[in-house]
Amino acid sequence: MYNKNNNNTDYNKSNSIDRFDKNIKNTTKKYFNKLSNDSVLTTNDLQKLANIICFDFGVSNVNIVYSGVQPHATNGKGGLKNKVLGIYKRTSIYQKYEINLFKYTAKQKKVVANKTTLKTLIHELNHHFDYELLGLKKSIHTKGFYMRISNMLYLLRE
Repeated sequence: MYNKNNNNTDYNKSNSIDRFDKNIKNTTKKYFNKLSNDSVLTTNDLQKLANIICFDFGVSNVNIVYSGVQPHATNGKGGLKNKVLGIYKRTSIYQKYEINLFKYTAKQKKVVANKTTLKTLIHELNHHFDYELLGLKKSIHTKGFYMRISNMLYLLRE
C-alpha cells in the first residue's frame, strides 16, 4: 500500500530535480532528429530509440507498444474532454516495463504526428527514469517532472 508520507517524499524529490545528470550521446541525438523528420514511424524505430536512450542513461530497457487509438472522453457536445497519448506500465513482480504509445488520434483516427509521438515517448520514459534513477515509489507529474522532460527534449534536439 502507498502511504501519504511516501507520496509527499516522492512529490518533493520529484519536484526538486529539474534534470537528470546524464549525457545523451550524439548518435542518440541524430537518431531522434532523424525520426522527427521521417515520414513514417514504426514500432522498431521507437523501440530502438527507447533502447539507446535507456543505454545512455544506464537503466533497463522498456518494451514499446505502438498501436491503437488514443483512449479519450468527450464533453457530451462532440468535443474532446481529454485524451491519453501514452501509458507507462510497471510490473514489479516480473520487473517488466512497458510503454504504450497510441498510433491513431482519438476522433479522426489519423496517425499521430511524429513529433507528438516522440515527445510522448520522452514523457513516458521519464516515468521509467523516475523509478530507475530517482528511486521514487510513484512517478508524479510535478513541475520538476515536466522540467526534466523539457531539458531532455532540449538536449536531444541540440
